[in-house]
Amino acid sequence: MPSDSNMNEEFYAKKMQNPIVIDYVAGVVYKDNPYVSNVFDLDFRDQEPIMDAKAWNSLQKNQSKTAAVGTDPLKIADVFLGKYADIANQMFTDIKEARRTRDLSKAAAIITSKDYPLLQDAVVVAEQPEFIETGIVSGLFEEVAINQLSGKYRDFAHDLKWYRNIPEGKSPEPSFGSVSEVSFRLFKHGGAVAITDRARDVINSGNIFSRLVNQLQEVRLADENAMVVTEVESNTGNTEAGVDFGAMTGALSTNNPKGVIAEINADFGNSTRPELRWDLFLTKSRVFSEYVTNTFVSGSPYVANIAQNPENGNISSGVPGFPSYVTWARADEMSLDSGKDAIAMNRSAIKKWRGPTRQYTITDPEKEYTKYTTKTHFAVDTFKPELIYLVTDVYA
Repeated sequence: MPSDSNMNEEFYAKKMQNPIVIDYVAGVVYKDNPYVSNVFDLDFRDQEPIMDAKAWNSLQKNQSKTAAVGTDPLKIADVFLGKYADIANQMFTDIKEARRTRDLSKAAAIITSKDYPLLQDAVVVAEQPEFIETGIVSGLFEEVAINQLSGKYRDFAHDLKWYRNIPEGKSPEPSFGSVSEVSFRLFKHGGAVAITDRARDVINSGNIFSRLVNQLQEVRLADENAMVVTEVESNTGNTEAGVDFGAMTGALSTNNPKGVIAEINADFGNSTRPELRWDLFLTKSRVFSEYVTNTFVSGSPYVANIAQNPENGNISSGVPGFPSYVTWARADEMSLDSGKDAIAMNRSAIKKWRGPTRQYTITDPEKEYTKYTTKTHFAVDTFKPELIYLVTDVYA
């Protein structure tokens, strides 16, 4: 198969279907121009907009999107743009009617219709960063949308001082701001799924190809989460000695965690400034369980606090003994020396960068298969290593 760079116009016309690209800076899904091989060379002002991904994802997440837009045609105009608003209105009307009447033939016609695949693919790419959870670590950090392959990210801070009781005739000494910067470079990642024409003929229950496409996005987001985990765990330059939260002497805990908490606060200069203070604690779930049952923390006998039970979610704030602004995340996808260690950090220490995402479908009559491809641009970097501490031996 020819490469992206030398694929000619005739090849694209015969093979490629529904090429789309999402600009995460504007939050808009466009019809792609596949003749521009480097996505960073695209001028999005020249591309045909299909839908506003931000408007789509602003709809209530606990309510059916189909129901939401299907009952209010004005939402269609807010989400889908230009000529695609009318097509989307018809598509959602057909979907609602198929559900209401349980008309399987109508439902099948929607899946196979040549009018709707571009919109359906646009919805898939718009929802990718929003609704599939594949680990919790990636979502804890800010993601910066950019439309350039590399550059420098600047962070501004200050050490400004305000003086009291200045003597007459004296001027206050000036205090200064500061700037730090980190270079970044986006890397291309991708994956593809395919189904043969023969397989499509013999599979009669459900749209297996659509399921594979959705599962590909789960694999992608799981891989991005793993990239973030690797970056966070690579920061081992700053350490703080912990204690085993779960050690027991009879019915009582052996170690008081409050001393470790005070030491961690001191590592961050006991600061309460959002950009400098300790605000995130990462462990495996079992460490949290041992902490909340530690009798120095809970008292004796232990009375369960439902809001802090691990089964009620993987992220907690307002943890007893911790500063009110510290979030405790139970990230079982992390190694943390087999769960013995923890990480205390400020969230601004890690930055994620996301560039445009391309996706398209290619039908190959020679090989008799349909192939769906997604190409993304994503990177993660440590921005402030001084705000990350490895806390050792909190679990044995």
